[in-house]
Amino acid sequence: MIANGSENLIFLAGFAGGLILGWVALRANFCVMGGITDILLMGDGRRFRAWLLAIAIAVLGAEGLRLLGFVRLEGTPYLSPSFGWLAACIGGLLFGFGMTLAGGCVQRSLVRLGAGSPKALLVVAMIALFSYLTAQGPLLVVRQFLSGFAHILADRPDQDVASLLAPILHVPAPSLRTGIALLLGLALLWACLRNKNFRASPRDWRAGAAFGIAVCLGWLVTSNAGSSPDSFNFVAPFGELAPSFGAAGVLGLVFGAFLAVAFPWRVRIEWFADTTDAIHHAAGGALMGIGGTLALGCTIGQGVTGVSTLAFGSIVAWVAILGGAVLGLRYLEAREA
Repeated sequence: MIANGSENLIFLAGFAGGLILGWVALRANFCVMGGITDILLMGDGRRFRAWLLAIAIAVLGAEGLRLLGFVRLEGTPYLSPSFGWLAACIGGLLFGFGMTLAGGCVQRSLVRLGAGSPKALLVVAMIALFSYLTAQGPLLVVRQFLSGFAHILADRPDQDVASLLAPILHVPAPSLRTGIALLLGLALLWACLRNKNFRASPRDWRAGAAFGIAVCLGWLVTSNAGSSPDSFNFVAPFGELAPSFGAAGVLGLVFGAFLAVAFPWRVRIEWFADTTDAIHHAAGGALMGIGGTLALGCTIGQGVTGVSTLAFGSIVAWVAILGGAVLGLRYLEAREA
């Protein structure tokens, strides 16, 4: 059992972290979908690199804290020994496609909701509904079928990439994990900081740094509060419908974005351009709710938090989300042609 004091600490930490991230994301226009669109359509990689920077900091920070004994990652859902690769692939593709239809991922939709967007309200409502239906409702049968129909690594203690490669490379898993974390984290840092446009854009690198640091602090708080290790994931709480660090983060994100536009008052109500726009937003929210639940996370939940654990499934889901986003953009381009 977790003491009430620890539960309160976890909830307050999640809310405070979400509050800061909501403010930062609104002010910096941090948006993974926008970053993918920028780099594919305009060749501007600043917002995409902000996401990569968040991943780099989360990977290096989580490993550093683990080595110091401040964080434990065992027991997280990302490292579940039973890896349903088909669910991760399909879920990631659906999520990526859905976020293009909705004009942003779950994190961005929550920020837009806090800023007063009725369009985002529809998206978030659809995410919540279909996340719940997939996690605990009629679509649970589909999720269980996909997760059980094609899964691997069931005989492994976890799906940490280092643990999987250690027997093949004949290297101790702990040392290999540290090496992989350093290699991945430093490579992503180099990819970000070598770009002079990104270095000259404080709002982008500050936003990326904020998300990466927040994920590390989430691991730190929950690992030392007597609960299962957890950090920011903005789609999973909709399927759980229970007080948690993640749920508090969702609430904090919305309220933080509201504060960012309320002081000074800059709320702008955005409405649907036409019926097709409304349908796209509703469908996008539904696909993100289903896909995010199947893949166990979103662009932040799997793309940053999950990847920071070096879980094989998180990396697969991350790639699938990117693939789905590209397919979604091509679909929208074809409609406009």
